[in-house]
Amino acid sequence: MFEAVFRLCIFLPYISGLILPLTKSDGTADLTSILSHITLLEQTVDTLHNDTNRLQIDLRTTNERLQLTQADLNITRQELQTSRTDLQVTRTDLNITRQELQTSRTEIQATKVDLQHTQTDLQTTKKDLQTAQTDLMTKGLQLKHLNSVSETSAVAFQVFVSSSYNVTSLDPVVYDSIIYDTGSGYNTTTGMFTAPVNGTYMFWIQLGILLQRFPPSTSIKQSGKTIGSGWAAYSSSEGAVSATCVSHLQKDEEVWVQFEQFRGDIPITVTVRSGSYVGDAISFITGHLLQQFCLIHPNFIGLQFLQ
Repeated sequence: MFEAVFRLCIFLPYISGLILPLTKSDGTADLTSILSHITLLEQTVDTLHNDTNRLQIDLRTTNERLQLTQADLNITRQELQTSRTDLQVTRTDLNITRQELQTSRTEIQATKVDLQHTQTDLQTTKKDLQTAQTDLMTKGLQLKHLNSVSETSAVAFQVFVSSSYNVTSLDPVVYDSIIYDTGSGYNTTTGMFTAPVNGTYMFWIQLGILLQRFPPSTSIKQSGKTIGSGWAAYSSSEGAVSATCVSHLQKDEEVWVQFEQFRGDIPITVTVRSGSYVGDAISFITGHLLQQFCLIHPNFIGLQFLQ
């Protein structure tokens, strides 16, 4: 539209200039000029008509675009209104969330305080539990030792040789048959008595032996040391030897009977008899606990027995 007006403004001076000199100098009409001007005017009108059509098409296109733009604008306005509504709802929700967050913070702070109190109570309870466990352990040890005393204070045994056999002075005499054994201290395979508890013990032995060229010395050994001994007394081809001793033993310490070597360094072999002619057993060893020792331990409340 603006383009057509602009062209018209340009052509008007020419049109006016073309229309005015349409006569000759003598005043007669100049037909050739008139025809030329008419042709030019027709061309100008055609151009204006084409420009007008083009402007109308552009106007319709612009109107259509404007309508579309208006529709898009309405949609955008609706969307904007919806967004504003959503924003308002979001702001409301945000305020509610802030309030809930503040409430949660207050509750968390209260929970922290309660947790601190709980931790303090737990530490106190833990200390009380440790104290109770210590007391329980102490009482358990007391009970264990009291039970141990009741079970082990009656340590006693008596065993005999069931079959005659030869034994050298390098080995313990083995009494292979048990008459009585409380405390399970005597081993009928090795001939060793092992003290089950600390205490003072008494041992008595009797051995029936066959006649030897040299009467053997018989010893009661404690961990390799002699704590009692006796010499054989003979009647015809048979002899008997006995010995008695009392000694303090530590727990697990061993006691056994052994013949001594001749002159201290010559091994001998002795026949140990199992019974008399009437069938009674004559080779015995007997032992029992006289007293179990105990002490007051500085780290233990009550009696703690030496074991």
